[in-house]
Amino acid sequence: MKAFTIVVTATDDSGIEVGKTFPVMWNRPLANGDYYGLVIPDDIEGKCVRQSFTTTTCTWTLNMRPRIDPQDNTTAGTWTVSAYALANDGDYYTKDSAAKAKVLRNSKLTANASPEPVRRTRRSQAP
Repeated sequence: MKAFTIVVTATDDSGIEVGKTFPVMWNRPLANGDYYGLVIPDDIEGKCVRQSFTTTTCTWTLNMRPRIDPQDNTTAGTWTVSAYALANDGDYYTKDSAAKAKVLRNSKLTANASPEPVRRTRRSQAP
């Protein structure tokens, strides 16, 4: 499992409603409006700290399971992080491209660095 930590700071004159701010990470949009490769936080509320009456900072961990979430290597590359926040007065903020994250292909390298066995041979004697 690979983890991505995402921190979002949101500000509104009425304050930010805790538990209504969250990020998502996606690979690319599809024609029907869905996303190919979409990861959301396991804990959607995250850990939020009110910095002031108007500003709140929330932290989430997004877990990507390389053998399950992308399912193949076509989603390797740059993913986009989007952030959403709801203010106490109902204002809603969306930042579609808040950040970028690199996702690498699921790969495994094996090597045999042991010496190969040497066979003993007879010396031939000259006639």
